[in-house]
Amino acid sequence: MRDTVAVCMVRANEEFQRDSLCAIYEQTKKYGLKVQVYNAFEELNSHDLNDLGEESIFERIDYDRLCGMILFCEKIKDNELNMRLIDRAKKNGIPVVTVDRRMEGCYSILFDCSDAFEQMVRHLIEVHHCKKLFVMGGLRNNDFSDERIELVRRVAAEYGIEEGRFSIPKLTTCEQNITAGGNKAVDIIWNVMQNIKVDKEIRIPFTPLFSQSCGCEKFEAKESLGKVHYLYNSLMGYKQFTKYMYDMINEMTGTRWIWFCWESGMPAKDFSCPWLTTGEKISFPENAGENIQNI
Repeated sequence: MRDTVAVCMVRANEEFQRDSLCAIYEQTKKYGLKVQVYNAFEELNSHDLNDLGEESIFERIDYDRLCGMILFCEKIKDNELNMRLIDRAKKNGIPVVTVDRRMEGCYSILFDCSDAFEQMVRHLIEVHHCKKLFVMGGLRNNDFSDERIELVRRVAAEYGIEEGRFSIPKLTTCEQNITAGGNKAVDIIWNVMQNIKVDKEIRIPFTPLFSQSCGCEKFEAKESLGKVHYLYNSLMGYKQFTKYMYDMINEMTGTRWIWFCWESGMPAKDFSCPWLTTGEKISFPENAGENIQNI
């Protein structure tokens, strides 16, 4: 029975991906669907042996069980991998919903910042009477960043305000509705299953957040200390997480792990890769059975 939604992403522990997963999980429960998450720990933009190993998780997708796939292709930096996943899904008759990027032949969840950012700029000018606007953009030639910068230029020009740059405390900015994005992605898959016509592109508006940098909230210097502690703890947490991952890899590629798999009755195909990479000579008892013989 095809009752499972595959979610393909990288760095599931980061805020956007984590909150999206929570929304997807809650929405699939409403429809009685299951979720399988295929996650790599890196962005897959190095194209080296490490990336090749990370990408192998996506080879484990069981397309026969899927009713849909949600692909975070803006987070996965290997576009060839994105295309392979889409092509395989299409060949198996599985609808694909892409998040934050348009991909040919797929349904798309896009976050529209234009209205919210325009509200934010007009708020600064009309409510706080700002005459100098400072804009912190992203990388050059990034569509999202360029769109926002151009929008600020256009609105500011209406009031005769020249360009500038900014760096401030807690920012007045705009926020993505991540929960709505996850919900809509699942809704699309469900509607396709029910043969209900679905728009190829769903645009979800940002929400303006008026905060300290525009003067709507007071800023106190002691807040900076709290932020420093938060960043420090996040960094230490990531280092500890990385250590745990390397420790786990060492365990999984050792002889002891192979014995655990055999004793627990795990099919040979599920641990053939670690066995092949141990570089150790392993002797199995005569009653090991066909699972071991067939590796």
